[in-house]
Amino acid sequence: PFFSGTNPQLVQRADGLIAGINTARLFVYDPRSERILSSQAAGIVTMGIDVCRHDHAVAITDMAGRLRLFELDADGAYRFAGGIDLPAPRRVAFTPDCSGIAVTSGDDSTVSMVTRSPLAIQRQYQLGPGLRDLTFVSNTELAVADACTATFITRKGSPPQSTD
Repeated sequence: PFFSGTNPQLVQRADGLIAGINTARLFVYDPRSERILSSQAAGIVTMGIDVCRHDHAVAITDMAGRLRLFELDADGAYRFAGGIDLPAPRRVAFTPDCSGIAVTSGDDSTVSMVTRSPLAIQRQYQLGPGLRDLTFVSNTELAVADACTATFITRKGSPPQSTD
């Protein structure tokens, strides 16, 4: 398919379509018809993608040091909604209610909590070593995996809790 061989990352939307990135493009793939429905420029060496389960908005990180937000317009096409500079953004995750976005850094030690509207850094944490991935386990609790542990961060600002 269109997305093979170019570092594809895919996330299924609640409607069954797949939002994906390769190194430079955001695309929507329909697995039922096995075709690309749309494709557009998304960043410079895109590194991470997540999809809001409520409105299908897409958050993308790239090597240009940006978190980029794309939202669906009235015609169902993705449109650039905004961006914010972050330190070497890599992996990205929406909160379950999609009001916030968490982003790991390529420095393998920084996690940024970003508000969605407006896109703004809410708080940054120093974790690690070797941040690998992250996911929200609730609207207020983020799990971050690194080379040795899992750390749980609450969005309210309490100190992170590590487990071995």
